[in-house]
Amino acid sequence: MQKFIFIWMLLFFLLMQVATAQIIPSVYQEKVFLHTDKSFYLTGEDLYFKAYLVNAADHRPSDLSKVIYVELVSDKVYLQTRISAVEGSNGSFFLPADLHSGKYVVRAYTRWMRNFDEAFFFQKTIAIFNPFEPASVTTPAAEHYDIQFFPEGGQFVSSIESKTGFRVVNEDGQGIDFRGIVVNAVNDTLATFQPLKFGIGHFYFTPVSSNTYFAQIYDLNGKLIAKQTLPPAAGKGYALKLSDTGNGRLSVRANSNTPDYEGQDIVCLVHSRGKMIFRENRKIISQQAEFVFPVSQLEDGINHITLFDNSGNPVAERLYFKRPEASQEIKIRPDQEMYPQRSKIQLDLQVPDRQGLNISMAVYHADDLQSPEKLNIANYLLLTSDLKGYVESPWYYFEKDSQVNAATDNLMLTHGWRRFEWKKVQEGSQEKISLFPEYVAPLVEAEIISRETQKPAAGITAYLSMAGKNFVFKGSQSDSLGKVYFEMHRVYQKGELIVRLTPRDDSLYQIRILDPFSPVVYPGVNTPLGLSLAHKAQLEDRSVYMQARRVYQKESKTKPQADSLHFYGIPDEKYYLDDYTRFPVMEEVMREYIRGVMVRKAEGKFQYRIFDLNTGELFEEEPLVLLDGVPVFDINKIMALDPFLIKSIEVKRRKEFLGRLGFSGVVSYLSYEGNAISNVLGDKEAWPEYQGLQVQRVYFTPQYEAGADLNNRLPDFRDLLYWNPNIEIPSSGAFSISFYSSSLSGKYNVYINGLSEDGKLFHGSQMIEVK
Repeated sequence: MQKFIFIWMLLFFLLMQVATAQIIPSVYQEKVFLHTDKSFYLTGEDLYFKAYLVNAADHRPSDLSKVIYVELVSDKVYLQTRISAVEGSNGSFFLPADLHSGKYVVRAYTRWMRNFDEAFFFQKTIAIFNPFEPASVTTPAAEHYDIQFFPEGGQFVSSIESKTGFRVVNEDGQGIDFRGIVVNAVNDTLATFQPLKFGIGHFYFTPVSSNTYFAQIYDLNGKLIAKQTLPPAAGKGYALKLSDTGNGRLSVRANSNTPDYEGQDIVCLVHSRGKMIFRENRKIISQQAEFVFPVSQLEDGINHITLFDNSGNPVAERLYFKRPEASQEIKIRPDQEMYPQRSKIQLDLQVPDRQGLNISMAVYHADDLQSPEKLNIANYLLLTSDLKGYVESPWYYFEKDSQVNAATDNLMLTHGWRRFEWKKVQEGSQEKISLFPEYVAPLVEAEIISRETQKPAAGITAYLSMAGKNFVFKGSQSDSLGKVYFEMHRVYQKGELIVRLTPRDDSLYQIRILDPFSPVVYPGVNTPLGLSLAHKAQLEDRSVYMQARRVYQKESKTKPQADSLHFYGIPDEKYYLDDYTRFPVMEEVMREYIRGVMVRKAEGKFQYRIFDLNTGELFEEEPLVLLDGVPVFDINKIMALDPFLIKSIEVKRRKEFLGRLGFSGVVSYLSYEGNAISNVLGDKEAWPEYQGLQVQRVYFTPQYEAGADLNNRLPDFRDLLYWNPNIEIPSSGAFSISFYSSSLSGKYNVYINGLSEDGKLFHGSQMIEVK
């Protein structure tokens, strides 16, 4: 009996450890926040963005992933790019004329984040208007509503009063105003309810497990617009009740509806972003147990409260939001109340904590179409990023008054059991890690499959190339799952990926390149913008201004970053063929000029051997032969080339290594145009196109300091006065930013986001006016 009790206690302890491990995840998690320069665009404009990649646990800059994927999506993916997380973390999209007017989502994530729920990718809705497509008139469709009910703790329990959250939104995710009642099967009214804010609210209700209940939703005119069945009540179980005791402490009460649980243990666990905050056991006495802890112990942002029964099973869960007490707000002070057109604007910044701070700043024209931006890095990372689904106006929950407190608690009621699936945790299958992070550079992932068995093949060598004057060449071997990876370090150009196996392996195996972007398509529907005739003049003006900017505004500067040195470094011998008498046959070129390479021919096949520069002896193995960066295994094809296509030949006369692969020297042919490989491979294969890391662009802002500049007759219709994604704040002293206004009068919104090395989240906004 004692042995049985010991085993049972050990099992309980292990189950609790499983639960605890889930609350303090051993797997590193990342979050991305994207600061866009504005949120309303015309086709033909550029969309600029800055990415902040953080450790989800403490919001410090993440040192795991070095690549961020950014997409423009709606009913499908329209635009995609990669940006470096270490070289400024910023990029842009040019919005082409084939985009239809509508609402789109800018989405951002890392390869590592794809291992987890895509609902936690960064998503921001923007509006795009196409002035070149004919205006369409659509007939308003019948309204459809998403109606959901959320019993506190996760489920109704028979005969126990439950605080019940509800959420009623339209197709755009916007909450509606309405009146609702709860009725039973014989149409008796048992509860009434109406939203407090954004279609969200709560009511109290005591269900019975044998009964069915319905919610009836009426518009403000008393018309029935929806009817929905409430979730059923469990015959027995636990219900959770969270309340504020009024003295800075929270009470979590577990209520049961049966004496069967009397004397049993129940565990309350509280965690936030992987940090354990509170863990305590209580026994069920008189069908309830209560846990009390101070709010001051909680982390800023969302905290998870979970109850486990004595078998380690989760029985109820609740979220609690702790509003940050100290705001890291950057104060912005303009040096004038109003600015003339084409004049200097100076903004003085007051920053509460400058240590290791990097900020991004946009100054854009604010009108009926482009409203002031309110989604900032703080309200996203502390609130929105930890909740599934759309949160309307997340900034509202950071204000301080009693109604906001009530609305925030309603929001937490409608988001439960979201982040973790406990049953999967206990089964050991909660999250499968199949994609390792891009710790240095973007990865091209491919899989090698046996042609005979159609199963993954391990240990097969594959080569990847992007042909050209500044070619890319990579080599790797497949792992036990048949996966092969090529690290595209400092690759910025666009080109075709040519992936090759050796002639022997090519007949036995096939290779397939995998898409690096998320396969999950955003379930959008190209939501209309909802513009009216009142916006007609503004849209026409914006269209004219946009076209003028494309014609007269200087191109944004770029920063060249690509490494022009080939993988084998500086060659031991380099021959520019124009320096020699030209031979019409490649064999003569090789035999007469290329000293370090011996040419052999046996049974009609040419072979190369290289003289080792260190020993003077011939390597026994054949060298790696490249044509514009693509490996060529049949030397006869090289010999058949027209030598007048080749600009130079480089020879490496020593052992060369690429990862785990070794080569007995290298012979590299470089053509004038970088495309001679087509003469060897032909055009029969369709190679996938690859776009490297996006090259950073610097937003152009004119200087109107001299009189000649002020009198410049070239139009300046910039509605984006300033965009700088990387502003380093000095550790001390006064700090100001200056730029120049355009010829557009009106109000402009200054919008700032920032992140410090220790994970502090900074934001600021200010209106300025140009007359």
